[in-house]
Amino acid sequence: MPEQRRPQHQPNSRPGSRPQQRAPRPTPAQLARRRDWERRQAMFRRRRSVAGVLAGVVALSLVFGVSRLFGGSTVGVVDEAAAPTDGATAAASASVRESVFSTSGAAAGSSTGTAQATTPSATPFTVTTPPSPTNQRPETAVPNGDGKFTVFAVPRPDSTGGGRVVSYTVEVEHGLRADGKALAAAVQAVLQAPQGWQRVDTVRFVHLDQAQVKAGKKPDVVVTFASPGTVDKLCVPLSTQGRTSCASTPRAVLNYWRWVNGVEFYGTNLGAYRQYMVNHEVGHLLGHLHEKCPAKGKPAPIMSQQTLGLDGCTPNQWPSAAAKA
Repeated sequence: MPEQRRPQHQPNSRPGSRPQQRAPRPTPAQLARRRDWERRQAMFRRRRSVAGVLAGVVALSLVFGVSRLFGGSTVGVVDEAAAPTDGATAAASASVRESVFSTSGAAAGSSTGTAQATTPSATPFTVTTPPSPTNQRPETAVPNGDGKFTVFAVPRPDSTGGGRVVSYTVEVEHGLRADGKALAAAVQAVLQAPQGWQRVDTVRFVHLDQAQVKAGKKPDVVVTFASPGTVDKLCVPLSTQGRTSCASTPRAVLNYWRWVNGVEFYGTNLGAYRQYMVNHEVGHLLGHLHEKCPAKGKPAPIMSQQTLGLDGCTPNQWPSAAAKA
């Protein structure tokens, strides 16, 4: 009897299962639909990729804008900080960066008392880095003082007349190698000038001597000459980066390095720039906000950021209307 062969199973098949059948070939219409679907999917992926890139660009722009608004650079740096232009915050403590570094002299001398530097609270304003002065003086200002200050007397009596009394002192940080008496005299001359804030704002600046300060009398305005490192601390949360100044109630913090070096927009007229520096920062403490150049060729408003540029205006260090005419 011939041997019976068992039926051989096809690979990948089980006993009792039906033999596998090949899938029917797709019709031309099905192939066309598949190709169309694949094209749409590829287009969708490309659009999603482009959208992702655009979203990243927008996010970076927003981050950059916010950093510029809250002091990144910048004061600076960083030099001047742009103050808000609405009147709602005019009475708030002005926190504005404005670079102004001072000229050197003899060591800040004979002090009869010191005041520890404190970190004031300040409302942030926009800050940008100032251009490097082209008329650079030899840098004699030290980068860091010791954070202690001496109040210096002014040489002349106070102005007489009416107006709201605004008391002030002038203090100089130890270690600046600056002539504190000369700095105090320069500040008083600016504040008492007929083109200054006394006439424009109908105020009268009254100096407080060291005895009054030690007795506990608080000045409305403290004009502070400080080293770049101390300025950075006093102007927090503003970022002055050692090259700018600020106004933070009650201090008009003047960066001694900028007082020494000035800016290119005033050329060699360093004295006029220093007058601008004092008037600008004290103006913030009186409640004035930043202004812009009104028209090309016009004198720049004292509250414009002349450290950063003139925007077509001419330099002007005085707040009086007569100076702007």
